[in-house]
Amino acid sequence: MPTTAFTKDGEEFQETSFRLSPERFEELNKILSLYIGTKNYHNFTIRKESHDPSAKRHIIKFVSDLPFVPDNTEVEFVRLRINGQSFMMHQIRKMVALVIAIMRGYKEPGFIEQAVQKDRFLIPQAPGLGLVLDNVHYTRYNERYGSDGVHQALVFEEEDEEIEKFFRDNIMSTIIETELRDTPMMDWIGRLRNHCYDY
Repeated sequence: MPTTAFTKDGEEFQETSFRLSPERFEELNKILSLYIGTKNYHNFTIRKESHDPSAKRHIIKFVSDLPFVPDNTEVEFVRLRINGQSFMMHQIRKMVALVIAIMRGYKEPGFIEQAVQKDRFLIPQAPGLGLVLDNVHYTRYNERYGSDGVHQALVFEEEDEEIEKFFRDNIMSTIIETELRDTPMMDWIGRLRNHCYDY
């Protein structure tokens, strides 16, 4: 997504010259880390109640890569990476939306802790452009069968470089081109300030 998503509301900037400061980048990663651990994400999906055990999900890691300026553009982008045991419908889009709302000053960081408690909130949902399943981990399978002499471990490290190149050349380039042309993220952010979180 473009790093302009993380500007403060009302902050003046030129999209082509805006660069996320080291302080704001650090703040972004600090907010992302608030999701790490096992939490109740009933507010981050649909048709789940707080008492439903299946609403609990375990997030292993949530970080932002360093911002970058893609070839043939002057707009800075950032890639967020989330690693979890499993995800529910809309969960990641809502997690990202809440991070953006906090970075823009619409909510306090403590609201994440409120949102994973029993109270009901309406969490906004960020656009789906850019959401990509990057890797599937078969940790339990590999631990149980990967070294039994019969089965092979399901790992893809040997293909990592080729996979990353394909992602950059064919997927990320399309995401960036679409964002620059259609501006779905920035259009959505224009409406975010009016979002009501009360259920």
